[in-house]
Amino acid sequence: MLTSSAEVEYRSLANCVSELLWIKQLLDEVGISVSKTPVVWCDNSATVSVAENPTHHARMKHVKIDHHFVRENILAGLLQVNFVPSTQQIADVLTKPITPKHFAFFRCALRVMSFSEIEVQKSNKPGEC
Repeated sequence: MLTSSAEVEYRSLANCVSELLWIKQLLDEVGISVSKTPVVWCDNSATVSVAENPTHHARMKHVKIDHHFVRENILAGLLQVNFVPSTQQIADVLTKPITPKHFAFFRCALRVMSFSEIEVQKSNKPGEC
């Protein structure tokens, strides 16, 4: 039997997949094609396992619709669901308290510069405003 946290994570995954497909369709409509298969990173291994393995279906009758929705889109090649350790889950910077070390890691991963980095960059470009 799945834990309630895995069930909640799976429902969140289904919601994320829905949003991802909507954004992909919107981009297609405005003439921007996505050449690579989008990847959804999930830090819950049980959720990733359920998404990839149809044998878990019988244990998830109450999330059956979400399971079919995610599974069908994976099989159609519209997306991938991969595992990422919690320590590397970039979304956590927006949702959880984190240490300064993790903050610096996530800031770098999001390509956000610190004030000191901005100042150094400004000083390396003489003559520009």
